[in-house]
Amino acid sequence: MYLQCWAVMCCNVPQERVFKASRSNNFYMAMLLFILFLSTLPAVYTIVSIPPSFDCGPFSGKTRMFEVISETLEHDFPSWFGKVFGYASNPGLILPFILLMVLSIYYLNATSKSYKEANLELKKKQYQSKTTYNRAMKNHKIPALQKNPLKTWSECQ
Repeated sequence: MYLQCWAVMCCNVPQERVFKASRSNNFYMAMLLFILFLSTLPAVYTIVSIPPSFDCGPFSGKTRMFEVISETLEHDFPSWFGKVFGYASNPGLILPFILLMVLSIYYLNATSKSYKEANLELKKKQYQSKTTYNRAMKNHKIPALQKNPLKTWSECQ
């Protein structure tokens, strides 16, 4: 029983919840990501679709604002950095990475729930064994066990 108690208290600790505002952790995370997406839409729309001023500012002479990024990669950084950035921004690499992140979040959520269920089960087992031990002590009133707590149950009978 002490081994199970130690397992509950030390080894089988469920993961801490990141957000305490809601019981459904996934819903709260999805809501935060959706709000973040909505808040970035105006800036992304401005950068991608509206042409910059033709005579002043850092984007003068460019047809779109994001052309500055490709020029900076070509002229200010080493050539190998531009190649690495080009490969890293490839959708064939980004989409599997996002899929891997979603699967890992699902796995961690599932293991967290299973740890929580195992903890509840072991705590119920502990409580049940404690109550049965207390009932046995009340029914039998064993003075030898009270005098010497190191004696085992079989030695006291």
